[in-house]
Amino acid sequence: MSGQALDLRGSAQIVRRYRILVLAVALVGLLLGAGWAVLHPPVKSSNALIVLPVSSHEIATQVVIAGSEPVLSSAVPSISPHTTITDLRKHVKIKSLTGNLISVTATGSTAAQAEATANAVSNSFIGYLSSGISAVGHVQAKLVAPANSASGSSLPIRLAILAVLGAIGGAVVGAVTALALGRGDRRLRERDAIADAIGVPVVASVAVGHPSDPGGWGKLMAEYEPGVIHAWSLRRALNQLGLVDLDLKSPRDEARPWVAVISLSSDRKAMADRKSTRLNSSHITI
Repeated sequence: MSGQALDLRGSAQIVRRYRILVLAVALVGLLLGAGWAVLHPPVKSSNALIVLPVSSHEIATQVVIAGSEPVLSSAVPSISPHTTITDLRKHVKIKSLTGNLISVTATGSTAAQAEATANAVSNSFIGYLSSGISAVGHVQAKLVAPANSASGSSLPIRLAILAVLGAIGGAVVGAVTALALGRGDRRLRERDAIADAIGVPVVASVAVGHPSDPGGWGKLMAEYEPGVIHAWSLRRALNQLGLVDLDLKSPRDEARPWVAVISLSSDRKAMADRKSTRLNSSHITI
């Protein structure tokens, strides 16, 4: 379980290091999603209901007749903008709901177009049955529920959804790419990785002020006074180094042991993170 946690933490650090790449790919995904929404706007759907006499022929036969070429060709002149029978067939779906009830559903780029198409096909079907020239003879059908309302998502909603999905997909692709690049990068960037590579442990790490210029760092090194908790941590570290009796305030001209303090700018554990930056703090490592 701990190995999995370490691996997840390492993966998160790699993604954070390549965050510009991840954000760039996420932005590309967002633009692609928005572009797809604009080029393929949402369609509206509307349906009309036609009732047939109970004594009429098989409802399956009536469904076939409703979608036949004579019915659709008669409906084409009533549809605006002009369309062909082939295109009309793609935008109309006819099915039976009960033994004598047929639903005609039409789609269009606008609500008015979808409603007009559904009503045009329904009226053409009713007229074709009442003419007596159909294969089932004369049948008295009735439009009981004309298409007067259309459903479907709006362009802004579709645009927002596809843009968000595109951004999420782009972020995932960017993260996977970052992990592939990071796993292949063998350079040592962090304090713990460097310590592990040379077999030297990090013996202490304490929070300190984060200077903004070289002079501030020099002053920090010369005047640093740890708090009680950090002093205890440093004392334990010095004890491990065999320097527990080291007098850090002895005159500079006297020979004395020294301790090197290293802080890597590329190591987030040795520098201020987002939370500690607000507190104007960093880390100093012995």
